[in-house]
Amino acid sequence: MAKRKHLDKLVSVLQFVLIATLILRLFYAYEWLNSGIGKIQEITKDAQGYFARMNPVISKAWTDGSQTTKANPYTFMVSFLKDVVSPNIGTFLTLTAIAEASVGICYLLGFLVRPAAIVGMLLSLTFFLAAGHTSPSTAGINILMFGGQLFLFLVSAGRAYGLDAVLNKRFKNLNIF
Repeated sequence: MAKRKHLDKLVSVLQFVLIATLILRLFYAYEWLNSGIGKIQEITKDAQGYFARMNPVISKAWTDGSQTTKANPYTFMVSFLKDVVSPNIGTFLTLTAIAEASVGICYLLGFLVRPAAIVGMLLSLTFFLAAGHTSPSTAGINILMFGGQLFLFLVSAGRAYGLDAVLNKRFKNLNIF
């Protein structure tokens, strides 16, 4: 009887953890979808105008600083932004928007959450290195995004009421789900 009580308690704790993981995953889904879809809408509405507005932000404010921000302390990121991103601004902004929306969709469906978490962590790290120096809140949110996505990766969050749970049962030998 005592063992049954402990087992019931363990099951209720695990269900709580699954629901908490689902809520976190859905929060991140909203954040990435909102960001990605917003960028996609800007690009489809006026691509050249959007790229023209963003280029000075990326090539000047995020590298050399502005009246309110200091210069980017990560010299490798300054070189990357000025020499690679800025000349190819349309490609990078479009790929970023698609990646953000894709990560959001994967999180929403609980589908391929581990690979999506890797992409999300790379995006958060890139945003931190590119713009984290501009304000504590920009740095902080990207650190939080990175940490939360690391958690989603480690616990295979797609198995918490997501399509990855179904796929994991079907393909037990693959550690991708």
